[in-house]
Amino acid sequence: MTSTDATAAPRPARTLEDVLWVPPPQPEWMNEWTAHESPETTQGYLEFLDQTTAEQQPMDQLPRKYDTKYNKSAPLLHFGFIVPYRRMAEYALEEDILPPDFKPEFYFSASGHVLDHLRELSGCPHLYLAEPWCEYRPEVVVALYSNRNMRKRQYIDEHEKLVVDVIQEELALQDHAKWYWDVEPYC
Repeated sequence: MTSTDATAAPRPARTLEDVLWVPPPQPEWMNEWTAHESPETTQGYLEFLDQTTAEQQPMDQLPRKYDTKYNKSAPLLHFGFIVPYRRMAEYALEEDILPPDFKPEFYFSASGHVLDHLRELSGCPHLYLAEPWCEYRPEVVVALYSNRNMRKRQYIDEHEKLVVDVIQEELALQDHAKWYWDVEPYC
């Protein structure tokens, strides 16, 4: 501890509301715009969501048809853990990893800091965040690799297990790592 550390004022305690951005209410013009949509359009979109959600469930193993070694046009999938943005913000607070002047700009603002922390703890520099297909829930995939880069980034089983264990333990996740669909084809 340096002499400047000893004289520095303690950081005030922050709450989840300080680091978790909440979107503003929907503007009135948007309500008017969506009110003009026909019931058929709305129903068709809801049916699309139901169908794609049923088809795009997380997978424990990557089927061969989604392996880009065998299918170059396979959709993008990520191997890792799905984590609510709220949990990412809670973890950032628990570990005190946010800079003192941190101000959330979006609901995922704390996630980058958490990712950097997990990279350091796990020894896995290529961890990344991906947006999953998940019915618009505010969640992110903390991913080790995708079906497009797994041949370059996948570790041997023992090391991968260590990385997975660190992420699972640090974020207090109950579920195991899975393959998650990227939101890319649905944007």
